[in-house]
Amino acid sequence: MSCTHCTAAAATWHHGGISPGCRGCHVRFIANSPKRVRERFYDLEGEQHGNAARILLVEDVKREFERMQGLKGRAA
Repeated sequence: MSCTHCTAAAATWHHGGISPGCRGCHVRFIANSPKRVRERFYDLEGEQHGNAARILLVEDVKREFERMQGLKGRAA
C-alpha cells in the first residue's frame, strides 16, 4: 500500500479517500468506476505511456477489483 488511504482501503472495500499522485489510490478509483470510465483511463494510459503501461494498469485494476469483491463478500 502506498499511503494512509491505501492502508485504510486494505481493510474495507468502501473506503473513499484518495491521495493525489498515489498509484494505489488511482488504481482503486478506476476499479470503482463504471466500465466506460475504466476503458477511457486505459486508453489514456496507452496514449500517454505506451501499450505496456496500459496492460499493467489493466492488470492492476483487475487485481484491485477482485480484492474489493472479496472484501464485499466477507462483509455480507
